[in-house]
Amino acid sequence: MKKIIVPTDFSDCAANALKAAAEIARKDGSEIHLVHVYDQPVYGFAEANVDIVKNRKVINHLEEKFQKLKSQDFLKKLKIKIHLFTDKKIWEVINSKRFSDAGLIVMGSHGSSGWREYFIGSNTEKVVRYANLPVLVVKEALKNFEIKNMVFASNFSTEADTSFQKIQNISGLLNTRIHLLKVITPGNFEPTRLSVDKMKKFSKGFQSNDFSINVFNDNTVEEGILNFCNSISANLIAMETHGRTGIAHLINGSITEDLVNHISLPVLSVRM
Repeated sequence: MKKIIVPTDFSDCAANALKAAAEIARKDGSEIHLVHVYDQPVYGFAEANVDIVKNRKVINHLEEKFQKLKSQDFLKKLKIKIHLFTDKKIWEVINSKRFSDAGLIVMGSHGSSGWREYFIGSNTEKVVRYANLPVLVVKEALKNFEIKNMVFASNFSTEADTSFQKIQNISGLLNTRIHLLKVITPGNFEPTRLSVDKMKKFSKGFQSNDFSINVFNDNTVEEGILNFCNSISANLIAMETHGRTGIAHLINGSITEDLVNHISLPVLSVRM
């Protein structure tokens, strides 16, 4: 891939994501594009009244932070580019033409819960929902970002093919084994034989044979994914997301976003 986009707020959480992006970039020579969005300081009550003096101070402060970040040892010999945007949403920025040739977004996440999750959500959650590019969400620092076991959880419908091709490309870059997983719940029962046949048919459409096929029973899909990942010591969860918005999102929710919010493993999401 040519570019890896790494949005940053200069927090420890964002640093964990940048370290993961750096490990990926070293494998194929990708450029890392650091992105920060801030609100311009204004005076009075009109948004158009930008305080030029204060804005210059803010820019200088942010540029100092970027330079300090670029000087970190883990970024040595990597191609780093910096982007500052004002008065925009981060998901609008990453979907712009400027980054149309990027291959991956890597973001940190603090997670969210309770009323904040339902009514506000995190920037990361919204990027997962809106981004056209694959999004890798990293919460905790991983030593050398070694990913040995990736779990791809899906219902393995035909529309999952395009998403999985992108996931398989990233898997090849990380040199990881993929564990195909279908979770069966009491409210959505399917005989194991049919699930396995569907997954075998799905996997035949892709070049690699380094897949394991797994059917796992649990109370909910989220619990099944997490419990299966624990059973094989998985390092990363990959899923497709429908990118639902508005009323559809409030009614249906998103399993991918739930996982991003509530588990510590990295999550790779690809919009269908």
